[in-house]
Amino acid sequence: MSDKKTKRVITSKTQARHQISSKTNLKGHISQLEPVQFLFQKKNFIYLGIGLLLMVIGFFLMAGGKMPSPDVWDSSLIYSKRIVVLSPIFLLSGLGMVAFSIFKK
Repeated sequence: MSDKKTKRVITSKTQARHQISSKTNLKGHISQLEPVQFLFQKKNFIYLGIGLLLMVIGFFLMAGGKMPSPDVWDSSLIYSKRIVVLSPIFLLSGLGMVAFSIFKK
C-alpha cells in the first residue's frame, strides 16, 4: 500500500454532502436520498396557465373584422374597440403574467 495523499476538490454542497454521507456509511453508499427541489413551484405553473389563458382570450378577441360584402367598406368592423383596445390589453396582461410566473421565486 502506498501512502500517497489525493487532493479532492469539492465544487458544490451536494458533493460535500455526498462525501460526508459516504464517510459515515460503511459501504460508501449514500445513506439517505434528498428530495429534488424543482425550479418552478405549483404557484408558478398556476400563474403561467393564467397568463396563457389571457393571451388566448386576447387572440380570440382580435379575430374578426370580415366585411359582409366585398363591395362595401365598413371601418367600424375593423377598427372596433374590441379589436383595437380590448384585445391588446388582454395580450399584454397575459405576457406580463407569464413573465411574472417565470421570475416569481
